[in-house]
Amino acid sequence: MNPTIPLALLAAIASWTFLGMTFSNLLSGYFETRTCLSECVRNYYFAALALGLVGLSLSTLAIIRSDFSVFLILILLLSAIPFAITSSIFIIGNLEVILH
Repeated sequence: MNPTIPLALLAAIASWTFLGMTFSNLLSGYFETRTCLSECVRNYYFAALALGLVGLSLSTLAIIRSDFSVFLILILLLSAIPFAITSSIFIIGNLEVILH
């Protein structure tokens, strides 16, 4: 069995987990009362971004190396969605810097 398939699935699940932790901490109430402040949320966010990219790369590599199966396409989509969410938030947040 190709070891990239389970690693891609694990990276995709971890990326979704960190993305969920990011949004749950951002929506958990007032900033002063949160246990996870800016640095913690930033670490969760960039971990979701990095693991989404790793999962996307590994699943693309698995698709290229083997036959195109529905399972591999689902893993690709599972890892592409959190990467797309986090990268679009990053681009939208930095539009002022990008445009000037």
